[in-house]
Amino acid sequence: MIELKTLHPESVDRALEKAEQYRLLNVPRLAESICLDILEIQPDHQPATITLLLALTDQFLNDGVEVSRTKVEEVLSRLTEPYDQAYYHGLVLERRAIA
Repeated sequence: MIELKTLHPESVDRALEKAEQYRLLNVPRLAESICLDILEIQPDHQPATITLLLALTDQFLNDGVEVSRTKVEEVLSRLTEPYDQAYYHGLVLERRAIA
């Protein structure tokens, strides 16, 4: 069995840049995977949480994939700022309606 390596804490910023690049290239599943790796070692990393949320909504916009409402709500609940929660909740609703 192959053992996957965890992300090194010093690589978080570069990994987040990669995730954002994958979003821009319309490859949201790779962006999601990178964000999950970041959140595994830094669970409260807000930029990774936001990028994960956007990658999830990209999937139902670009791929027509139905992302679990529970999964999206769980990611939204990780946002610590009330403004961010309200803003991104509205964005999720808008993207879901467009899809």
